Amino acid sequence: FCHAYQSKNYSALSRLFSRNWHAADGSDIYDLEETLTNSFRMFNSIKMSIRGLTIQRDEDSYKVRYEATITGQISRLRPHKETSNVEDTVSITPDGPKIMSSTGMLH
Repeated sequence: FCHAYQSKNYSALSRLFSRNWHAADGSDIYDLEETLTNSFRMFNSIKMSIRGLTIQRDEDSYKVRYEATITGQISRLRPHKETSNVEDTVSITPDGPKIMSSTGMLH
């Protein structure tokens, strides 16, 4: 996830999300696509780090919790840094793990 985000590889990131993905704020997969596309276009470079990763089984899915910090750089301007506590619900599908929903998303 971090590698795909930092390399601004939208196609690699999109494979990690369910087409039915949604966020606690009502965002859906189309909102996420727009947000990622805009961020990747705006920033010359992006660094992402994850701390405190925990994974807990929850019936037929997993709760994945972590603190994510994203730092974006636009040319010579001062870097923009954002940190958020994230909780993803992840299901294991025949196509691999898919993020089904998220709370505390970075925007």
